[in-house]
Amino acid sequence: MNKKAFCKTALALATTALFSATTSAQTFSTDFEFVDRSGEFTLNDSGNTVTFTGGAVDVISVGFLYRSGIHSFLFQQGSAEITFEEPVQSVTFFLRDRTEDVQSTINIFESDSVSPSLTVQGNRDAFTEVTFSSDVGITRIQGINNTDEYAAIDDFSFVDFAQVVDPDAPIALDDPIPDPIPSSGISLDLELIADTLTSPIIGVTAPGVDGFFFIAEQDGNIWALNEQTDEISLVISLADQIVTGVERGLIGLAFHPDFSSNGLLYTQTSQVVDGTIDFLPTIDSNELDNISVITQWTASTNDATGISIDPSSASTLMTIGQPQGNHNGGALVFDNSNNLLIAVGDGGSADDQGTGHSEGGNGQDSSNVLGSILRIDPLGVDSANGNYGVPADNPFINDENIPNEIFTTGLRNPFKIYFDSDTSTLFAADVGQNNVEEINIVNSGDNFGWPQREGPFGFFNNGESAGFVFDQAASADFVEPIAAYDHDEGIAIIGGVVYGGDIDDNLTGRYVFADILGRVFSLNESNDIEEVALNDNPIEGQGILGFGNDNSNQLFIFTRDFENNVGRVFRINNTEVETPAPAPEPNPEPTPEPTPEVTPELVSESSGGGALNLFFSFFLLIGIFLKRTKR
Repeated sequence: MNKKAFCKTALALATTALFSATTSAQTFSTDFEFVDRSGEFTLNDSGNTVTFTGGAVDVISVGFLYRSGIHSFLFQQGSAEITFEEPVQSVTFFLRDRTEDVQSTINIFESDSVSPSLTVQGNRDAFTEVTFSSDVGITRIQGINNTDEYAAIDDFSFVDFAQVVDPDAPIALDDPIPDPIPSSGISLDLELIADTLTSPIIGVTAPGVDGFFFIAEQDGNIWALNEQTDEISLVISLADQIVTGVERGLIGLAFHPDFSSNGLLYTQTSQVVDGTIDFLPTIDSNELDNISVITQWTASTNDATGISIDPSSASTLMTIGQPQGNHNGGALVFDNSNNLLIAVGDGGSADDQGTGHSEGGNGQDSSNVLGSILRIDPLGVDSANGNYGVPADNPFINDENIPNEIFTTGLRNPFKIYFDSDTSTLFAADVGQNNVEEINIVNSGDNFGWPQREGPFGFFNNGESAGFVFDQAASADFVEPIAAYDHDEGIAIIGGVVYGGDIDDNLTGRYVFADILGRVFSLNESNDIEEVALNDNPIEGQGILGFGNDNSNQLFIFTRDFENNVGRVFRINNTEVETPAPAPEPNPEPTPEPTPEVTPELVSESSGGGALNLFFSFFLLIGIFLKRTKR
């Protein structure tokens, strides 16, 4: 299946409200990027309240039930209803079933009619687009599903009858970046190293520990990969200490550059709200979803797993209040000054607004650490809580109104950051909202504009409707991304690494990254995005969750097959296989038919791939990670 077909039938771009000052009827759109398991919830827009009953917005491990994002409205065993406080002019949404045995049914009712004006059957093979317009007004939509398996509604939108529209609303861009991403001409072979994990997202080395590569899973496990035997062993599990689901969990891992002498490593985890919180957003602590915790650990070397982490050595450096379970950021990296860089998302929900979000967005609230990258000295003690130090050359060190830990601001969800020690370059892959994914090169004091900018465009949050991008000239107040792509190409950027291995010289020195849908990209020397081909594509149908470089600077790719709940680890392996020698000529004397020449087959220990598009339970993410978590 090609990329466009894959996006269209699985995780395509979120529906966007497109209107301008000349529009008289307002469109409301949602791709359900929130979680509501209450059995009844409402969406409000311009005074028209829409009530959903008999189902829930949630994440389950069946990726094809999400057309975009990582959530949909799911219902089973009976009927679900969508009712409008005020009749609407038209509705559009997409329906899909998990089972082929019994199809779900959608009935759309006009005015006070007891008989449906439109009836549609769902199916399992693909999303069915349902659209209906009415002169008298649509008041109710009924979904019937009498099986234990789910039926899903996604990308739901409706058009009200004529309403007053914000005359200052900009015109949304339908196709922000029209040029397709070209090929790099580079193609890679991937070797399956492990398929016994569930959610691998991070791969790092420990300075001074040769022969081992360490992989962290979002569900809390840290594994050691023996680079000689390719065997994976558990180092430690933090599963009982963390909160998982959506984009929470073990989301950051970094070893101190002096690990060989001090034995220190660091994690960023999502945990239950408890105790003193160092950085609290604009809500009380009892309204928080979770807290991000930066923890220091002590480890010793170990022949079997490279390191042994002392569970009793955990020391909390910092806690950050998180209003929602998405947009937590998570990545940890060290710079060349041995300072720890901490990626922090804007606090979740969507469009950087709502509960726990400052007026104008956390990304532009300089008093708030959400939507930023922090920079600390983990061995110092001059912070407000005395648990770490604040580098004297941080950009806001002398501003009492800005947390001195902030290194850069204006980010939405920097799920992955990467520091290239050879060039002292910090890359931040910032997951976009509904339109654009971006890559930033980060310098001290930079402001990347979110939520006033998304990629190289202006961003309009659109109130209760889905936000969108519009044409807006670059501003001196904000730093532009070095590269960006729109949702014709994917839906959520997964930041990567600079490749330093010796498998492919054409890739050496390039920043390699991906979209969560399974496409791999790299930046050329002009910072143009080019696609990297995967021979025989062993990750097709899986989502890419992360990258890593081992001790030989070889590239690893981490994926997840959500349909089968399997996480996989792949390594670049472009070694050519020698062609077998030709068989000897047959004996000229009469003999039976000669045995045909046989070419040995390469045998893989792969367990096989699952057929699925991605989305973590995120994100997870998303299971994450994922984008994403978009509304």
